[in-house]
Amino acid sequence: MFKSLHLLVIRSFVGPFFVTFFIALFILMLQFVMKYLDDFIGKGLATSVIMELLTYAVVPFVLYALPMAILLSSLMTFGNLGEHYELVAMKSAGISLPRIMTPLIVTNIFLATGLFFYANIVMPKANLNFYSLLYDITQAKPAFQLTSGTFYNGMKDISIQVKEVDNATNILTDVLIYDHTSNLGANKIITAKKGKMQFTQDKNYLVMTLFDGWLHEELLPDPNKGRNYPHSTTYFRKYVTQFDISSLQLNRTDKKLFLHSEKMKNNRELIRMQDSLAKDIQKMLKNGKDYFRPYFHYDSTLKKNEIKPNTELFNKPVIDWFPKDKHTLVYRNAFNQTQGNKDYLIGYRNDLLETQKKVIKAKLEYHQKFALPAICIVFMAIGAPLGAIIRKGGLGLPTVVSTIFFILYWMLSETGRKMAIKGEINAVHGAWLGVYVLLPVSLVVVYLASTDSNILDTSYYKTTLNRWFNKSKKV
Repeated sequence: MFKSLHLLVIRSFVGPFFVTFFIALFILMLQFVMKYLDDFIGKGLATSVIMELLTYAVVPFVLYALPMAILLSSLMTFGNLGEHYELVAMKSAGISLPRIMTPLIVTNIFLATGLFFYANIVMPKANLNFYSLLYDITQAKPAFQLTSGTFYNGMKDISIQVKEVDNATNILTDVLIYDHTSNLGANKIITAKKGKMQFTQDKNYLVMTLFDGWLHEELLPDPNKGRNYPHSTTYFRKYVTQFDISSLQLNRTDKKLFLHSEKMKNNRELIRMQDSLAKDIQKMLKNGKDYFRPYFHYDSTLKKNEIKPNTELFNKPVIDWFPKDKHTLVYRNAFNQTQGNKDYLIGYRNDLLETQKKVIKAKLEYHQKFALPAICIVFMAIGAPLGAIIRKGGLGLPTVVSTIFFILYWMLSETGRKMAIKGEINAVHGAWLGVYVLLPVSLVVVYLASTDSNILDTSYYKTTLNRWFNKSKKV
């Protein structure tokens, strides 16, 4: 009996889980594309590059799509069972709600465990490839593209204008080229009635073949001929020139430059990172003490030799300790020294705070890998009993309720993260804040569903309102 019951619950869960998982993944991916769409347009990116970026971008979205899918599918599963009175039949047979939820609990424990290893092993490598490729794309220049009637200035020291351009055949009409590569102004001007452009096989050079035109060029000045510069004008029937456009191509940055970020490390590496940063902080504190130690030096020989200080000087301002003709020099030296110490303190403080912030981010990333699997279990504990109480399946009401809880978790997580980075709370509590708040909620919901409470049953409120309305109508 229990075997058939468990299979029924699992089959009811699997279908909605996969549907909601891929829907959530698609929504998150669509949000990513809309955010970075401006960085992709007009750069001539190859389809393989875009697909590679999207593949890496999907990886971190799984961390949020999976908890959302667990919450929504759990709610839909028990909502469908309650709506078709299957849940009532199970309870009437003496089976408690926690016993009915057992196969769902076991399934989600496996999902949560898999999510932890996914976040600890797959995520760091995917993040490294994703952020390095995204950086290269955002830094890439727009692709070479001529527009009729306008100047193209994408290449360094070269300006090109064409009256008409046929993108299908790459045929150009009325070509005008200003060449500034010699750093002597526009000393080279090329005009042609027609032309044709093509790219080399490696896409690093643009080759332009021009027909029926003129080459105007100012030659280098001759110092023996005064201020008159020689000028050359040459007519050509066919002229071939090429331009270097390698800077317009997508250049891949060394991935090792991104390894310092906490998002590129697993938990073992995060622990080593925290230890290394803690040593850096201790070293910075020691360097700060060593820097200011000469300013607070106490000469113990005065006490040993019983040398008494000159009390007459103590009754005068410090500036009067020096000759009057040296006052300006003393003020200048004091100001320069104070300004130098102030600048050192500002830099020292910023470096110290930045290092401490890196430690906090490393701790947040470490504990986040445990908090996400935990919230999967909590979401299941919220969704399943809520579905039993609401007794509504489908994507209507369950989607609304799931979205509310997920947004609440997202807000709590982001709030905890920001508070931890600011130093207002411990990094551990910042990473687990969402779990702290929603765990009691899940326990309350399980209790209400186990005791058949009507507090969240919409049909109960409809029936109560109808009774009250009919009574008031009779009165």
